[in-house]
Amino acid sequence: MPTVDTFLPDIIQSTFFSGYTVFNTIVYTLILVAFILAIIRMFKKLEFDPLSIFYSIIPFIFLGSSTRALVDNGVYPKTVFLITPGLYILVGLVTILSFLFCIYLFTKKGIDYRYSLFFIGLILSLPNLVLFSNVNFTAIIYVILTW
Repeated sequence: MPTVDTFLPDIIQSTFFSGYTVFNTIVYTLILVAFILAIIRMFKKLEFDPLSIFYSIIPFIFLGSSTRALVDNGVYPKTVFLITPGLYILVGLVTILSFLFCIYLFTKKGIDYRYSLFFIGLILSLPNLVLFSNVNFTAIIYVILTW
């Protein structure tokens, strides 16, 4: 898988990957707004209440945040799809596709979409749980204690 250093030309790398700049924040906001509008339209079209999957998407939230933490700790390589915003776009798309698959199972087989969505997210998060043994837990405790 290509790394950020070898995948993108220098001009794009200096503009988009130079940290959190005003330009990056605007681009990330536009991406987020587009995703939110698409998700709202999807829920209206499917006639499902978004609050019904509130607890079901917690493993996907853990998946995104733990993957980012593992990248920052050097466990995963720093690739285009494992850094911001690529990681969150990827996890968002996986969550949406998983939700649509669970809705399909619900309509065809009667399997509760909330439980199946939760278990898909849990299964996808298992590798990150195993790899957390490589993380410095002392630093995590310091962060938690500062709250």
